[in-house]
Amino acid sequence: MPSILERIRESKTSYLYILPALAGLVFLVLYPFAFNIYISFTNMNQYHIRDYRFVGLQNYAFVFTDPDFILVLRNTLVWTVVNVVPHVAIGLALALVLNSKVRGKSIYRIFLIVPWAMPSFITLLIWRGMFNYQYGVINAFLGQLGIKSINWLGDPGWAFIGMVIANIWLGYSFMMIMFSGALQSIPNELYEAAAIDGAIGWREIRYITVPMLKPTIVIAALLGCIWTFNNFNAGYLVTGGGPGISTSIFITRAYNLAFSLFNFALSATYAFVAFLFLFAIGVAWTRYTGVMRQAV
Repeated sequence: MPSILERIRESKTSYLYILPALAGLVFLVLYPFAFNIYISFTNMNQYHIRDYRFVGLQNYAFVFTDPDFILVLRNTLVWTVVNVVPHVAIGLALALVLNSKVRGKSIYRIFLIVPWAMPSFITLLIWRGMFNYQYGVINAFLGQLGIKSINWLGDPGWAFIGMVIANIWLGYSFMMIMFSGALQSIPNELYEAAAIDGAIGWREIRYITVPMLKPTIVIAALLGCIWTFNNFNAGYLVTGGGPGISTSIFITRAYNLAFSLFNFALSATYAFVAFLFLFAIGVAWTRYTGVMRQAV
């Protein structure tokens, strides 16, 4: 049996192995996060880069009383819901189809993962070009159908819809891959027993597939909420938060405040408030679904 000194020596060796990862975590995650919280209590902006001072809760009071905050909050919540629901639904439906006896499903799977495999910024810039009012292929197609061209990027409502369409295109592939992997873990014996009892087709999906996939669906929805809530690429590259701030979500609003208006303190405040909302949503979702209890 190893002595106490040998255990301490072994523990030191173990800590040395994880030291690089721990240092990366501290300097790349924890320090920026803590510094963001710190400057949210200051007046740091383009005029006070080095001589900024502590202002307490002044930035938070401004954010929560700013009429733009309600618009950004509404946009962010709607943006998250209208993206995550189709992501999960389309991904699950395609996974079920590809898991069935369909000829050529390997080819279909390759084409369906293309949106996820391509760099997102390239795909989003392509969508932005497709939404162009004068030269975009979408309006050209609508014109062939006799439908009047839509000002996708100039009208607030259509700009938001266009941003959602582009992001749904990007997100369903990952959900499809996740659910496809989870479907492979369901024992075939369950389906065989269900077939003997006459539970086939929709009943098979309802009473076997969906219950067995529930933990995966819960995790996929939570990850989807986190990624979509903070999806800077789709929010910025398609509309830039415009026209005006009509399509701004928390992450694009924080970016524009920092790098367009150079109000770093207010940007940090928006970023931290977004974190608080996302943290609350995550805690509420895990408690409602009981995913943490299942993991333990």
